[in-house]
Amino acid sequence: MDKSVGRLFFTFPDGYDGSCTATVVNSANRSTVITAAHCPRSVGAPADDGTWNQNLYFVPGYRNGTKPLGGFSIRSMATSSRWNANPGRTTPEDVVVAGYDTGVLVANPATAGRRIAEVTAPRSRT
Repeated sequence: MDKSVGRLFFTFPDGYDGSCTATVVNSANRSTVITAAHCPRSVGAPADDGTWNQNLYFVPGYRNGTKPLGGFSIRSMATSSRWNANPGRTTPEDVVVAGYDTGVLVANPATAGRRIAEVTAPRSRT
């Protein structure tokens, strides 16, 4: 099992719940998760609160409803500049096909203060 891959849960602006696959990546802050841009928000101006999903929570190693490594709330999100397209002229499908469906998230530390990369890193064998 790859512990860095897991499930990102969220609530859409209309109140419905959703989820996507996401992955912990190697980064200087040891707190970065990458996913598709359509997971944290819909296409449109980032200043429009109606495009952003709420209550983002990532569970690394998620499988069949289990949380073997716990979960991490998300403190900040960003999407590619091309995802910020004008939805009146560009559909989400157009942006996805063009390859701009990328989102980057920064996770809060776990309750014990450990960062997500510390929790998901493979243990060295001695």
